[in-house]
Amino acid sequence: IQKEPCVFHIIMAVTPDPVENCSVINKSSDSFHLHCLPGFDGGMNQTFHIIVKESATNIVKYDNSNLEKPDVKIHSLQPGEAYLAAVTSYNKKGTSVPKQIMVETIRLPDPQIVKKKPKDGAHA
Repeated sequence: IQKEPCVFHIIMAVTPDPVENCSVINKSSDSFHLHCLPGFDGGMNQTFHIIVKESATNIVKYDNSNLEKPDVKIHSLQPGEAYLAAVTSYNKKGTSVPKQIMVETIRLPDPQIVKKKPKDGAHA
């Protein structure tokens, strides 16, 4: 005979919360590593969508809507360019508000023109 009744906790599933604490790791002239922490999953499994566009032209450089974690390495970028990354989490109930991160790749140094001085006694 059961002495204590069973207790069921019913949690209503909702859309997931936005990602948190996004940071850019190992930024270079042609790549960067974007890492975010997942927000509350809404009571269901969540998946992440990350899209990276050139800020000036809106050209898509990366687009993946089936990520298990909000953590990606973006390659083949242009030096000294600004990029806008948008990270969205989603589950069967809907999508979170996108978290937007602006990233600027490192500029390459300007080429330096160096004139060599002729050695003493040499004719120019």
